Amino acid sequence: MCAEFRRSGKIRQCNPRFAGGSTKSEYVMIGALVAIIGGALFITFLSLSSGGDRPRQVHVENRFECVKCGHQFVPDPQSAAAGMTEDEMSILDCPKCRAKASCYAMTYCPKCGEYYLPDAMKAHAAGQKAPTQPAGGAQPATIRCPKCGTDLVEYMRHQQEKGGW
Repeated sequence: MCAEFRRSGKIRQCNPRFAGGSTKSEYVMIGALVAIIGGALFITFLSLSSGGDRPRQVHVENRFECVKCGHQFVPDPQSAAAGMTEDEMSILDCPKCRAKASCYAMTYCPKCGEYYLPDAMKAHAAGQKAPTQPAGGAQPATIRCPKCGTDLVEYMRHQQEKGGW
């Protein structure tokens, strides 16, 4: 009978492996492959859709505020950095009121997105010592956002413990 099938071009039916259709092991292999691909797609979808408690990835710009007139600005990177060291870049001249060395780098709050000048920077600008913690300890005051009250140091420490930063 196999010779007959070979002559007619139906050799597939003559092979005992294909005679009864697919074997059980082929069904198991196909099922496992579908499950693996489905699981990978499910995990990919979950990781992309759930932001969880991870910090937002935002572009933080180098924003400055003048302690004399309150003007806030983002300096042009080419003109501001021309021939300046990193220390010189932290205090700039005000482009609005022209006060010398009156613009300080602002701090970004990762929780609410607000930019602000910490109390220590304001004290430095006024020629005073940085404020200390309320107990009068030797440690400098915390860096708190005036809008939401977030302690920046504690926020960063918490994010590192969670593995988010």
